Amino acid sequence: MMSKSLLAAVSIATLSFSTASYSKEENDQWYLGGIFSKQDIHNRGREFDSIGVLGGYQYSSNISLETRLSFGLSNGYSSFYYHEITDKTFPYKEEINTQLSLLGKFSYPLSDSLTIYGLAGFSRSEFQIYMTMQTYQNDEFLSINQLEKKITEVGVTYGIGVEYEVTPEVTAFVDYQVYPDLKIVSRESNWNSLSVGVSYAF
Repeated sequence: MMSKSLLAAVSIATLSFSTASYSKEENDQWYLGGIFSKQDIHNRGREFDSIGVLGGYQYSSNISLETRLSFGLSNGYSSFYYHEITDKTFPYKEEINTQLSLLGKFSYPLSDSLTIYGLAGFSRSEFQIYMTMQTYQNDEFLSINQLEKKITEVGVTYGIGVEYEVTPEVTAFVDYQVYPDLKIVSRESNWNSLSVGVSYAF
């Protein structure tokens, strides 16, 4: 698994190369696309899938500004909790509601069709947690209730990727991205994603 420090170093190196080779071109363009991500929450054994859209503006062959908006799919993490006192089983579930990222994209062409790039920016992710809360008084059990809780995580995100120009308008890409440490319930966990997608320039 690529460490955070190594990934950050590679991203900075990509930024340095792209900045050094920057030249303003006449074919600046907007682009739109779709993205699918598999997200891994370390230390908790959680995996989440999300699907979304992206849009951006390419200032040159080296620098772009990109926004990504994703929505969690229904196959988030889920389990069951058996409560001995009531002899009932209660569901527990974690899922991504929405995820919004604003990213600088810094590219370095390897050939006419193949490009590597670094990503750096900010993300805002909202999780939905379905859980139970027990109520006691003087060590005596009173009740158990099901709750819905929202957790919002905002912070710096960065990554690295590669893209292939299928046609002058259509590009396929894959990238690896690190998100801010996520705290669910009581402990923080490392969090990253592997994404694939396609974009269309116009």
